[in-house]
Amino acid sequence: MTTERPSWSTALWALVAIGCGVILYYARAAFIPVALALLFALVLSSPVEALHRRGLPRFASALLIMMAILALLAGAVYELKDPAQAWLAAAPRTVRSIERKIDPAARVLHRIDAV
Repeated sequence: MTTERPSWSTALWALVAIGCGVILYYARAAFIPVALALLFALVLSSPVEALHRRGLPRFASALLIMMAILALLAGAVYELKDPAQAWLAAAPRTVRSIERKIDPAARVLHRIDAV
């Protein structure tokens, strides 16, 4: 035996979903850091607990893991600094080369658009 839901029930759920979307959109400045903190807590809780089982206090193990992550990020930024600067210096030349290669296709598209 199936019971039918009232027709307003679907509309109410749609309004609730839209309302949640609007709230998340306007409060994203507060929700994004909280969501990232929860994500980091979930991802990093296992390594912290593993170090805690080996005798290291939770605070020290969390601090050690965060310092290791920051050191890895700093190392990555340091290693990518020179290639990124070279890429940015070559960007205008690369853009001109791409424009030169795409120009024939753009002309054809303009002709098709004019027709």
